[in-house]
Amino acid sequence: MLRHALAALAISLALPLKAVAGLLPAYFDVAGVPAGEVLDLRAAPDTGAAVLGHLPANRRNVEIVALSENGKWGLMAYADGSAWVAMKFLKRAERQADETLPEKLGCFGNEPFWALRLNGDSGVFDELEGQAVPMTRQWSGPPQGGAPQSFGLVLKGADGAALHGVISRGLCSDGMSERPFGYSIRAILSGSLGARMLAGCCTLP
Repeated sequence: MLRHALAALAISLALPLKAVAGLLPAYFDVAGVPAGEVLDLRAAPDTGAAVLGHLPANRRNVEIVALSENGKWGLMAYADGSAWVAMKFLKRAERQADETLPEKLGCFGNEPFWALRLNGDSGVFDELEGQAVPMTRQWSGPPQGGAPQSFGLVLKGADGAALHGVISRGLCSDGMSERPFGYSIRAILSGSLGARMLAGCCTLP
């Protein structure tokens, strides 16, 4: 399914991300759906596509990672894959700053399996066969004088552990599932974490 989503997005990703009054990925709330009814999730950006599931009328914080070519449909993660939802029934959630990296973010990678969880100034780097390493956010921000399409990130922990990364907006695949992610990450580790580079995807929590 993700392959079909990528094909449908070939042109849409070239459109201005401000088409939804803000950059993506971002949270949206269901709006305009009567109480007791549901918003359909479809297999393709078309009203005739198969219905995969539903969102309740009061659903909040739906992460939209990309738009269809015409901007009328939003792509979201659903189950182990993806689904399309009509944007006319979604309203961008408030208090989301495009110019800064989100306070809360989850990043993941495969082979080796690893995870990075950010929560404000705190972070935790974890590997499948190692101990979780608490870290502190030293800095994050967009390129100086540049648009907030990517963000630098510096984390430090005990015993010289350090992570320097670049997190970029754009459709990302973890290579194992059909789930779409809205951010990609390249992270360089050093100190007690070992000198190496990791690649993965990130999602809003």
